[in-house]
Amino acid sequence: MNISHLSNLVGQKAAYSNGEARITDATKVDPAILPASEPPSAIYHGSEDYALLTGGQENVDVSASSYDYKLMAAQQKEMFSLLTEGLAKTSADLRYSYDSAVHSLSTELQQKDWGFSISDGTLTFTAGRDELSNNEISSLKKAFAGADVEYYADNLASTMVRVLELDRGYDGVSKGIGRYDVTDKNFGEIVDLRSFLHSHGPEGKYGRWHNDPSDYQSLYAVTGGVALMDQIRANAKEGYLKT
Repeated sequence: MNISHLSNLVGQKAAYSNGEARITDATKVDPAILPASEPPSAIYHGSEDYALLTGGQENVDVSASSYDYKLMAAQQKEMFSLLTEGLAKTSADLRYSYDSAVHSLSTELQQKDWGFSISDGTLTFTAGRDELSNNEISSLKKAFAGADVEYYADNLASTMVRVLELDRGYDGVSKGIGRYDVTDKNFGEIVDLRSFLHSHGPEGKYGRWHNDPSDYQSLYAVTGGVALMDQIRANAKEGYLKT
């Protein structure tokens, strides 16, 4: 699977993955060949799915009046790492803890339509098409606390927030994914983590034909960021749009 659309974030020529193994071919950018007036834009390429990560922009301007190329490279490297390994690990950790929590719930409550997320380090639960009684909400809180879901949910939220911050770069604005205003405090208003977790797997939008659906780290490795951006694009404001 070619994931060059992500490798461009960190100045890599190409990257290939079979779901677990990943090979990259690194290349360096010589500042001497760049225009003096403006540094290069980060170029994003890829399928329609991966265009979600950049808001559909083919050329994302990350210029600044006084630009540090080493800082740019470090930011892009961190962003690429978080979009792949970082989100894969935090998503897998959250999915394992979520599965453990749900397993302790009654069958009826498991099958009900409800969601959960996290804001400012605190889990929140919301009813969907089905109403939730006070006792059911208490059961959810107890089960999720026993499985440390709050801790892992906070890790995932912080990882995605950091990705968006890095995309804003030097001047704090972006035409790509960083244009969306998502913080640790408003994350729960934007992303439903139950919906995100179930977006991957045999019955989800992503990873339906994955060789081992129980290998969560591999399952979320490539499309975890895309699935989060599905909700962010739909629910978040463009508070950092570069004009």
